[in-house]
Amino acid sequence: MQIGKTIALLVVLSAASAPVRAHSSVYCYQSSAGVKGGGSMKVSSFRIIVEQEHSESACRAIILSDNGQEIFRLQDWSVDVVPVTGKDINGEGHPDAVLESFSGGAHCCWTYFVVSLTDKGGLIRKFENRTPASFEDLSHNGTVDLVTQDGAFDEFEGLPHPFSPFPTIVLRLNRDKFEDVSKEFWPVYEKKIEQVRRDIKTSELERFIRSKPAEVHDDLDYLRTESAVLTVILEFLYGGRPEEAWKALGELWPSDDRERIRHAIINEYCGGLRSDLSLPLGPLCQAGSAGGAPFGFGFGGWSTLVGRTGLGQRVPHSLRI
Repeated sequence: MQIGKTIALLVVLSAASAPVRAHSSVYCYQSSAGVKGGGSMKVSSFRIIVEQEHSESACRAIILSDNGQEIFRLQDWSVDVVPVTGKDINGEGHPDAVLESFSGGAHCCWTYFVVSLTDKGGLIRKFENRTPASFEDLSHNGTVDLVTQDGAFDEFEGLPHPFSPFPTIVLRLNRDKFEDVSKEFWPVYEKKIEQVRRDIKTSELERFIRSKPAEVHDDLDYLRTESAVLTVILEFLYGGRPEEAWKALGELWPSDDRERIRHAIINEYCGGLRSDLSLPLGPLCQAGSAGGAPFGFGFGGWSTLVGRTGLGQRVPHSLRI
């Protein structure tokens, strides 16, 4: 029963354009009418205060110890105390706080701060991503997992943001290091792959396979098909099944472009959250480089400018004039 509930929860999280999570009652955000929200909460002997930054139109969060000593502070466009606050996030046996800040803007960016609430408390780890994260006890054993989507593929291959694939990744914080535990939840990836493949129209897939992806394709059916094909490949890859990812690529991608797109995918996979969070590179990334982006392309979408055409024929929609 617990496995079924976990799969159902992760399917909801991964199906959304960004993971869904509840907001706490302690938050601050900016609106057209000014800064809204604010408040405080006590966790163990620590107090977390969220309020307007008095010197400017912004929000801030401050964590104080029981003797009033400040152990952490942040400022951003919006600040939220994530509801998982008070639980042991990194497995050290002590309560932690999780704060979320958002920089504002259409697509970017969320930053998460995991703060230790102990006598020697302070920042344990932070990370930034183009999509928000959800902190869940997916294994129902008290361990908190972090579910998010890698934003490295936003506008990948020139796809507009609404059609960009955002592969699901499940992380776990062990002390001060993140671990990729996505493979533990393979049934979730499998279910999403089945759903996406089922929704691809045969006629549109045949048209896509016959096409030349280096050319500009702006009709919605083509963009939806390309996005769906990339989603299938990436869910295999992020779910820990790279052989099946390349098999799907061989079946679903235009034949004369398969090697180039494979390298572009590996570039973003290795240079996205895996690089940002210093996750183990693994054989796939090590084959290209000892670290960082292995094939010399840029970050999310910029591979189009160099790798796809050499002349930037098909550039990200956000850069088109």
